[in-house]
Amino acid sequence: MRYTPIEPPRSFEVGLSVQIEMKDCARVQLEPDEQITFVTESGTEFDVARKEFGYYATPSLNGRLRDFGLRAALVRNRLGRYFIMLIERGKDDAFSRYVEDEPLRLVCRMGFDVRSNKRGVARLNSRSEFGRGWTLLHGRTCKSEFNRATPTSAQPCSTAVRTRQL
Repeated sequence: MRYTPIEPPRSFEVGLSVQIEMKDCARVQLEPDEQITFVTESGTEFDVARKEFGYYATPSLNGRLRDFGLRAALVRNRLGRYFIMLIERGKDDAFSRYVEDEPLRLVCRMGFDVRSNKRGVARLNSRSEFGRGWTLLHGRTCKSEFNRATPTSAQPCSTAVRTRQL
């Protein structure tokens, strides 16, 4: 692993509606089979792992990411660009405000609290510690959500989606 700090950090504006100043602070170069972990004061952690083919961009959505106090959401901006965002436990209001202010469209929530039955169908677990409606996506696009999801009332992509081994 090679870490190169950017001194002073490069500042730039982001956002289509609300301008936010971002700071580019460092470069990290990983070799295949190396991982870095980002941590916050609140105790959340986020891993990025380099592989020969590319990267694991997140820990498992329904395992380590959840255990680290994060959950994933797929959003689309008004230019049609898609982003995966990770929301810290207890920060739902801040995320909703950001989605509304930018504005972004919540395509679907991805992730965890899913049980699989013998036929390989993932079913939503209504006892999620993050609340009802979070579901797992495995290689499926949630087309029904693309045009009707709103930041505060997006539905899960479905209550049962087929899973497959990746």
